[in-house]
Amino acid sequence: MKTKNKKSFVFDGGTIENSNNVLRGTFIILFANKIIRINKRGEENISYEYTNDLFRKMNMCKTNNISERRNASDLEERLFNMILNGDRLDDEIRKNLRQNYLEVLHVDNSKNNINLIV
Repeated sequence: MKTKNKKSFVFDGGTIENSNNVLRGTFIILFANKIIRINKRGEENISYEYTNDLFRKMNMCKTNNISERRNASDLEERLFNMILNGDRLDDEIRKNLRQNYLEVLHVDNSKNNINLIV
């Protein structure tokens, strides 16, 4: 599922409740962040952050904010189950997250600036 503010979710349909037009249940948020840090010496370090949190009985989104709803792909189901079971994400999952959900964050510690590039 995608929202108008470009967030993507995979959720357990058996846990979703609609209360006052807010969907609540068990879900993950799909993302991949590439973080480019510039240290005080001006050197660049790159790291990645991926989907890794499972939200249980939490508010997911408002129903009027949904822009697309579809069944999860096999890969998305596998990702959901890996996180549910506490397993480490494999290379194929991380590659898919980078291809489809990548946001680039620039953190310049020499100037204390943070810039988001999508």
